[in-house]
Amino acid sequence: MRKPTTSSLLPALLCVAALFIFACNRGGETSTGQVSNPAPPQVAQTQILPAALEPAPRPEAEIAREEARSTTVTVPAGTHLDVELTRTLASNTSSPGDSFRARVSDDVIVDGVAAIPRGSEILGEVTGAVPLKRVGGQARLALKLTDLVLPSGKTVPIGASFIQGAVLGRILGNGTAIASKIPGEEVIIPEGAVVSLRLDDAVRLRAKVPR
Repeated sequence: MRKPTTSSLLPALLCVAALFIFACNRGGETSTGQVSNPAPPQVAQTQILPAALEPAPRPEAEIAREEARSTTVTVPAGTHLDVELTRTLASNTSSPGDSFRARVSDDVIVDGVAAIPRGSEILGEVTGAVPLKRVGGQARLALKLTDLVLPSGKTVPIGASFIQGAVLGRILGNGTAIASKIPGEEVIIPEGAVVSLRLDDAVRLRAKVPR
């Protein structure tokens, strides 16, 4: 029997090699074909917050109504007003230079408006204090009224005098000195006492107009 030669076996070997290469390619395609499709990219979501709500502008008419209207008034000289002392003043305990305050008890009305509202304060200063032991007969207390302080905080210089009343003793000179009612007694104006004043000069003020 004749042995096959190399030339006769070559076609068969080439055919086997071709089949082997074809099988390898098919396996690679199968394995790579099973790759899943990538997930679609996620888009970052930004939360949009509503813009801050701003209050609507107020009508000018409303603003004008809320603004306090005011007018200039003149409180004439000679006007009387009652005030309440916020501290005790006495000829034997007060000293020159001591300050004091007195609160206005009632509105002072001028031209239909409260020119000096209740609660305003009169500022003053002790200018002299003579106790009994220094005069040997009648004590004296001298007071000077200097300023009016309105509830708004505005301060207005004034001149005013005391008026004879049940609380005060005998008024001396221009109404700024007070003597004891009875010889042998000190001049004492207790805290909370209501006394009457008279304006020596006219005072111009800005006053609120009632709505």
